[in-house]
Amino acid sequence: MLKLVTERKPDLLVLCEINERWAEDIGSLKRHFASYFVHPFVHPQENSYGIALYSQLDMPRCELRGMVREAVPSIDADIVLGDGQTVRVFAVHPKPPQPGADTTRRDAELVMVGREVRDDPSVIVLGDLNDVGWSRTSNLFREASQLMDPRIGRGFYPTFDATSWIM
Repeated sequence: MLKLVTERKPDLLVLCEINERWAEDIGSLKRHFASYFVHPFVHPQENSYGIALYSQLDMPRCELRGMVREAVPSIDADIVLGDGQTVRVFAVHPKPPQPGADTTRRDAELVMVGREVRDDPSVIVLGDLNDVGWSRTSNLFREASQLMDPRIGRGFYPTFDATSWIM
């Protein structure tokens, strides 16, 4: 991941499932890219819901939010583009569905985010949504948010290791 970041030099980097070890292992991002990543926001957690956002762009607002549970945080930030336009970035990582378990909280988090960003003139919701694009929850999110799905019209994008013989 560090090599990829060094090669691609993204304007924005969101990482999910960051724990203390990950935070230490990616610490070089802060040092190596001190002049590149203007704003690092790293919130490690040992419960698989740590999250980090690095931005080379100005970030006048960045909040850690627990939409449904404090232990499952999201990042809600404003990023200022080079032309001065502000874009709201909402990085989420709701709990994944488990066989036989109710997905109401995960569904609620995505719908809550969707409703909150619905009237924003410029917004990107990203992260590990723990869902597939054709699910009822994804449809509810698109309906609540009125956002466009960048996958539509571009083909099927598997969210698993497509080279795995099991998959």
